[in-house]
Amino acid sequence: MKKIKKYMAVVLALSVVLALGCVFACAAEGDPDFSATITASFQTMVTNLLSMLAAILPIALSLISATLIVAKGIVWFNNIIGAKKGGKI
Repeated sequence: MKKIKKYMAVVLALSVVLALGCVFACAAEGDPDFSATITASFQTMVTNLLSMLAAILPIALSLISATLIVAKGIVWFNNIIGAKKGGKI
């Protein structure tokens, strides 16, 4: 239950930050069309998020695949030499 409350607090805080960001963007542009400003703000956030994912994804996939290959290699090696799980080689 504590984890759910903590998660909901983070989600609420992020929602408030996003809402304030949209309001400040509208005030900075001085545009009376609030919905167009919010749409432009969210489009900018999505574009930034996608560019960050494009930068992080190759690194994350490389690390995950290397970890899996090493783990499978250890299991394969232990099977070849006949070592038991948790036992000494």
